[in-house]
Amino acid sequence: GECEANKVTCAVCKKEGISKSAFTDHILQCKKFKVECPYCDAELSVGEGLPEDAPIDWTSTIIQHVFEECSQFELNCGWCEQDISWSNFAAHISGDPSSMDSG
Repeated sequence: GECEANKVTCAVCKKEGISKSAFTDHILQCKKFKVECPYCDAELSVGEGLPEDAPIDWTSTIIQHVFEECSQFELNCGWCEQDISWSNFAAHISGDPSSMDSG
């Protein structure tokens, strides 16, 4: 059998006896694991409320937060060099150029 010393416990969900080779997969699917938004410091709980065997989609969770919920995520407009929040960015760049602040 596998050496017991080769087993680890997940510090996040306290699951025991995970083999080191499977640990990466476990972390990617750990329902209690949280990640911090680099812009607004919100804690994103990726797997909360999901069934035990449901796959976690880290990328889409983070992207959805950044583009739909995050208040601190801003893009710099290449034309007027203002920092525009993502939710206003489409309207900003498609808006009437004459109504834009030219600085």
